Amino acid sequence: MKYPALKDYFLTSLLLLSACHFPGLDEHDSNVENRQHSHELTSNTAHTLKGRADGKGFDLVFVADGFTEEEMPQFFQAVQNYRSFSEQYEPVFNLQKDAWNIHLIQIPSQDSGVDEPKSGLFKDTVFDSSFECEWVDRIICVDQEKVLDVVSDHFPQYDAILVLANSSRSGGASLGNNIITSAMSKNLNQTIIHELGHALANLGDEYTYGGLDLPTREPSNPNLTLNEFAYNVKWGHWLDLNLGQASIGVFEGGHYLEYGVWRPTNNSVMRTLGQPFHAVNLEAWSLALYRHTGTYLNSVPDSGALQQNEDGQTFEIELTLGEEVQSIEWRIDDELVTPLATNRLFVPAQNQDYIVQASISDSSQVIRKDNNKFSQDTLTWWVSVQ
Repeated sequence: MKYPALKDYFLTSLLLLSACHFPGLDEHDSNVENRQHSHELTSNTAHTLKGRADGKGFDLVFVADGFTEEEMPQFFQAVQNYRSFSEQYEPVFNLQKDAWNIHLIQIPSQDSGVDEPKSGLFKDTVFDSSFECEWVDRIICVDQEKVLDVVSDHFPQYDAILVLANSSRSGGASLGNNIITSAMSKNLNQTIIHELGHALANLGDEYTYGGLDLPTREPSNPNLTLNEFAYNVKWGHWLDLNLGQASIGVFEGGHYLEYGVWRPTNNSVMRTLGQPFHAVNLEAWSLALYRHTGTYLNSVPDSGALQQNEDGQTFEIELTLGEEVQSIEWRIDDELVTPLATNRLFVPAQNQDYIVQASISDSSQVIRKDNNKFSQDTLTWWVSVQ
């Protein structure tokens, strides 16, 4: 079952308020209205903070755990902070922001905090967040079945779930089942970016501690390899990039091992929190985003066969990421034409049947190799003249 986006209600309310004039309403009254509206957002169990709720785009659901009702504004502010942080983390992220939908689930816990078994601290929280899972101090686990049940009830279209555990202690994990956990530490935003690298783009850890044995087969991660030879390494199409720390090469160490595994850069966000992605990881992130979202949201009319309108025909495409990062090549009967707008083509009334094609591609320059054509698409209309 799909749930309507509550954001529409709040945005409509704001627009109505801004359009009306209330005699005698002074600045103090306006501030009261704003505070009341903010309280509605932060106290509502589930709502969409940004984007759409129809399953189109990448749906990231933030879930609060270990926050009492009084502490819930802290969770809300943390999500707002991450939203601003993530859109500026890489230049292309700001261009890709329209593909992201951010949702919140805010169910107050009985207790404030997170379980810390080694210290004998146990809290009554909604999703049973706990440090020290799998005998590793910093790993935070949750009751995954309960998380999935609640998220599926409110946002069944989710692509990734991020449980924020109310603790200032550093920790988190990518648990599988598209669930990520993170504590409310000073490194919260950097941790989320790193963990989304795992969950979204299948990026592997590039740091060199904690491992014991070499992988028995080539890692599926786009940023790790057992192949030390540059001439046929999986990221060979980026090896000409020579920009200091951003230079792409074959650097030994990764997958928790110092030797026998190689990575594409000296340092990146998958090795050290706060570092850039760099080309190989950024390409994997961008391709994965397209894989989840597709290249376009809607087309008018739908692609396929149609009858020409008497006064001509307009073709329009709503791009997933937008015109700043995507381009469209329009053709009529295989002849390249220049539209008045990137995503809109008008064809005057014709005397004979014709074919319109729109080829969508990524223009961000962060994708060089797309074997699966996640970032590409072609729409075709067969137009009949009455």
